[in-house]
Amino acid sequence: MYDELWATLKAGEVWRGEFHNRRKDGSEYVELAIISPVRQPDGQITHYLAVKEDITSHKQVEEELKHYRLHLEELVETRTAELKSTEERSRLILESSADGLYGEDVNGVATFINPAACAMIGYTAEQVLGQCMHDLIHHRHADGSPYSKEDCPIQRALLHGEVLRQDEDVFWHADGHSFPVSYSSHPMYRNGELIGAVVSFFDISVQKQTEAAREAALAEAERLARLKSEFLANMSHEIRTPLNAVLGFAQIGVRQSEGRKSQDFFRRILDSGQLLLGVVNDILDFSKMEAGKLNLEQGSLDVREVIEHAADQLRERALDKGLELRVEISPNLPATCQGDALRLTQVLGNLLSNAIKFTEHGSVRLAVESCRLMENCQSTGNQPLNADKRSVSQSMIENCPLKPDHCQLITEHCPPTDNCLLFTVTDSGIGMTEQQVSRLFRPFEQADGSITRRFGGTGLGLAISKRLVDMMGGTITATSQLGQGTCFAVQIPLCNAKGVITDAKVPFAPPLLDVRQRLHGLVILVAEDNSVNRLVLKELLRDEGCRLVQVENGLQAVEQVTSNTTPAFDLVLMDVQMPVMDGFEAARLIHAYRPTLPIVGLTAHALPSERRQCLNAGMIDHVAKPVELETLVEVILKCATLSLTATTAADVPPLLPESPTDEQYHDAPLMDWTALALRYQTRPAFLPKLLESVLVGCVTYPDDLRHAASRGEMTRLAFLAHTLKGTAGNLFAKRLQTLAASTEYNARAELPEATRQAFQLANLLETLLRDITDRLVVLTPPTINPSVVIDIESKVIAALIDQLEALLMIDDTAVNTLFEENEALLLRTFGEQARQLNRQIERFDYQAALNTLRTFKTREFATFSPIPPASSDD
Repeated sequence: MYDELWATLKAGEVWRGEFHNRRKDGSEYVELAIISPVRQPDGQITHYLAVKEDITSHKQVEEELKHYRLHLEELVETRTAELKSTEERSRLILESSADGLYGEDVNGVATFINPAACAMIGYTAEQVLGQCMHDLIHHRHADGSPYSKEDCPIQRALLHGEVLRQDEDVFWHADGHSFPVSYSSHPMYRNGELIGAVVSFFDISVQKQTEAAREAALAEAERLARLKSEFLANMSHEIRTPLNAVLGFAQIGVRQSEGRKSQDFFRRILDSGQLLLGVVNDILDFSKMEAGKLNLEQGSLDVREVIEHAADQLRERALDKGLELRVEISPNLPATCQGDALRLTQVLGNLLSNAIKFTEHGSVRLAVESCRLMENCQSTGNQPLNADKRSVSQSMIENCPLKPDHCQLITEHCPPTDNCLLFTVTDSGIGMTEQQVSRLFRPFEQADGSITRRFGGTGLGLAISKRLVDMMGGTITATSQLGQGTCFAVQIPLCNAKGVITDAKVPFAPPLLDVRQRLHGLVILVAEDNSVNRLVLKELLRDEGCRLVQVENGLQAVEQVTSNTTPAFDLVLMDVQMPVMDGFEAARLIHAYRPTLPIVGLTAHALPSERRQCLNAGMIDHVAKPVELETLVEVILKCATLSLTATTAADVPPLLPESPTDEQYHDAPLMDWTALALRYQTRPAFLPKLLESVLVGCVTYPDDLRHAASRGEMTRLAFLAHTLKGTAGNLFAKRLQTLAASTEYNARAELPEATRQAFQLANLLETLLRDITDRLVVLTPPTINPSVVIDIESKVIAALIDQLEALLMIDDTAVNTLFEENEALLLRTFGEQARQLNRQIERFDYQAALNTLRTFKTREFATFSPIPPASSDD
């Protein structure tokens, strides 16, 4: 370095260079030196001028910049490789994707497209890129009509930068045909600016074909199901129609034959026909279950009546075999439950029938009680079936004919919300092995092949019972020991009746003294095209005291009802399948002409759809063939009484307006007089005494209820409601019973709702007492204590005046409705003053009406004048 320095200086040139020096403290530094030679006039260099600058920091910055430049070059190289890799992956994704993908700029021009999209639309990438995708593949609707770019959802989504998903549309192939697609469009942004969109789509032709095939298969299945249902209905009609004649004439023969031998023959015919009918019903029910056509009819049911009915159907068969049929009903059962009474009776009937069939000596026992659902129930010996949730009862254990170690069930405490009904059917019959028990509920199977030959049957009864119990949300179990007997247990969740629509209010019917004159005075029109069935109906009803007019088709029935020369009919029995005009059309015409005339359908079909058709046509009930006398008479009595209610309701004003009530009792009748009369038809002298005792015993209850509610005495209120609940149950007063039960529950829980319900209960009870008083005085006036009647009417009128006054004081227009509903009672009691009050209320002059009303309180209104029932419009 120094050699170069001196050579340059001696040559008379300026030297530039850097020196690396060390300071006194030992640190190094870099100097930039500029040394220039100094010449004398004669050109001789005599001196040197040196300028130095410390450039250590500059050198450091320079080194750092060099390092950064090298790192940046490495980074650019790495990122370039990554971008190439990403581009390769994107290319592979685009090329490998089974979905069609293409990109378009903000003008809808294609910027890229993948091979799958090209394959689906029939164009090459070169043909697509740079072209408007809408014009290329989306320019027409599925029907071929033009599809403008402005209306295209893809283009609209692109314009607004929105995400779009379309499940079904069509794209057009290069060869001119369309194909169904599902697509989505997603916007693309760069630095916050919309630059285009990516569209993905796939061909859904296969899915559409599969869907069409599925819909065709479903339609075919529905058609076959419909044909099966129609076949079942026709089979039912074809089998039941001749059975109707057989069973009808058999019933007539039993009643009219004189010799014991002849009666025995007819009874055997009747029993055999009933067995055949049972087999037909089993097959039809099972077929409907398999087709999913069997539905439960939910309604209010009385468990006691279901038990008694099931037992009554088979009591005679048990007696014929010398068996004791015992029925035990627990006192803790609710008054009413929600369910299908017919199907529950069918289940119990099947179990009882089996028990009687397989028992030669001893007894058969049917019991029911309310109990708890059990989570962990076990038994030793033969295990109960379907025991995932079982209920148990100590009485079931104690009364089971099997040894305790074969039927010992273990109980435990459960929440009260898990209440259920437990039905048990036990017998002392032949019993079964564990293997036989395991096959009990399989269709078309019996415990042993020899069973069918020895005892008969289809092997469907228990299978049907199990499915019905399953549909009810319950379980059915069996425990048995060979040679000792069998115990069946049916557990069904307990649902209290809510919102149950029962029969309309009916006037009290006098006790039925002579069962062979139960239809005395009724004129009944029978429309039936089958002459044998007409003869059967004539013979069955001949001794019941009614008069029959028979016609052969629906048109003749309409002519009879609309003719002025024919008698006034009380009821129509209408076959639904007749020539000229069927029963449905005839019922609609008769109902339109005379809405209050009850029409009862006669149907041989077993399908619920036909029952709905009957009701939709204007019929109020139906009777299935073969017709049984007791069932027919019961339906006629109920429907004929409903007709009387419909024609007289306008003449019997309500005593008090119905308070707003809960849905669970809103539609229920105040009192079922027909059911009450039928229950005590064999004890005619008892019923008036019962009603009078209710009047005397309950006369203070309305005031007691209001007093207890006002003072918040919940214990007293619960007691009063509980007492009324039992009384209402005995009187078939379902609405009062339901409201009393709800009031009792809320009072025991000390809920505020109990106070409101107590006042409703008091009002409803007063209405019921008034109803009982009016009807009882008309029927049996000597049995009424006048002081009781006067006291009841005084309390009712006083309560009514208080309600009117309260509404007038707050100018509530509900007073107009309240007066209108009780106008007859007020006019009967206050005469001209009531008419003046009516005029003032109608003019909405509530202040004047209030003044008039308050004058009523100064009057005595303890005179009693019963309301006689109006006669029928016939």
